[in-house]
Amino acid sequence: MGMRAGTIGVASFTAALSFLRAEGEAYEPVVRTAGRLAADWTFEGLPAVRRALLRRLPRNWRARAAMRLTAKLVVMTLHGARGRVAGRRGRRELVITGSPFCGTRHRQDAPLCGFYAAALQRFFDLLDVPEAAESVRCRAAGEEACVVAVNPLATVPIATHDASGRLLS
Repeated sequence: MGMRAGTIGVASFTAALSFLRAEGEAYEPVVRTAGRLAADWTFEGLPAVRRALLRRLPRNWRARAAMRLTAKLVVMTLHGARGRVAGRRGRRELVITGSPFCGTRHRQDAPLCGFYAAALQRFFDLLDVPEAAESVRCRAAGEEACVVAVNPLATVPIATHDASGRLLS
């Protein structure tokens, strides 16, 4: 609740992340849950008319809107952090600089920015966008910025029947 009210400072936030990283396997599920909840709070904070309009946009526009909402969430997470949508349809990425999740003293083997990937995935779910968000590069692993890649979800073809009742694939 303190983060939502703006009463938790940067030092206590980063200290909590540091302790959480020391917990090993607990880090990823906690951070991803926090990302999903942050996306829910951000979406619920939008005016009802805007939420309704976003849900009625064409699929590609909804995907871009989800990425822009996540970029806005990046800025809200820490003053100085930035999120930028890069690429075009089929090869979109969210590039994050200044992520508080990835500011570590020691190089990490796995990306630590699951918060943003989970938040973007939740925005995709809220806007009914059939795409998946995945952390592919991370500042904690030695990269210049964190990158969350967007990949289309595999669609399953639906079997239909023709007029004579034969199965079509």
